[in-house]
Amino acid sequence: MTEKKYTINGKTYFQRKLVPGQMQQLCGVISLVSGNRLAGLRGSGDIIVALGSRMLSVVAIVITPEGVRVKDKDLKEIEDELFESDADIPEIVADFFVLNPIDSLLKKLSGVIGKMSDRITKTVEDAMKSKTSSSPSQEETSPNATT
Repeated sequence: MTEKKYTINGKTYFQRKLVPGQMQQLCGVISLVSGNRLAGLRGSGDIIVALGSRMLSVVAIVITPEGVRVKDKDLKEIEDELFESDADIPEIVADFFVLNPIDSLLKKLSGVIGKMSDRITKTVEDAMKSKTSSSPSQEETSPNATT
């Protein structure tokens, strides 16, 4: 299967294999979910419960309205549409894992998370270096220093 088609409130949506931008969005949403809640999940129902209030955000990331590019979709609008829909969320979650095999997905997500972590580490290190180099030395600030 290369894509899955859904009709939600009369609108057509597609789910396909994730693109890097969607992986990045998922990392952002999933990082907000407690790690303990993600351990030992066995099926789409368990995943939905674990995601809790983030569930509609995740589904909005993985489905795309017909005729809309992934990067151009309005996630909030899709979440609102899902909120008042008869969408089969467990089916969408189950299809997600068919379209994105977990072993391959984990490799890709860990790569994205690794890159994000590297960027954050570099930003913090640069900030610390900048702070250290701009701090006055003790000699310059000592009230007892004589000239």
